[in-house]
Amino acid sequence: MRKLVRERSGWGWLLIGLLSSGTAAVGCTALGRFALPQFVSQFAEAGQPLPLITQLFASSYGLA
Repeated sequence: MRKLVRERSGWGWLLIGLLSSGTAAVGCTALGRFALPQFVSQFAEAGQPLPLITQLFASSYGLA
């Protein structure tokens, strides 16, 4: 009986991990596609350089 409980809880953790990874991937894609271009244009209009972390994300968000 204990072995059955351990196997089920292992599958539960796997599903939680997969859902978390999928949510993170969708979030990064949404930020890169929709929010980042607007953010970059606002900084360009103000004549200010982007913060370093934003530059790094903008140049490689597809890898995330």
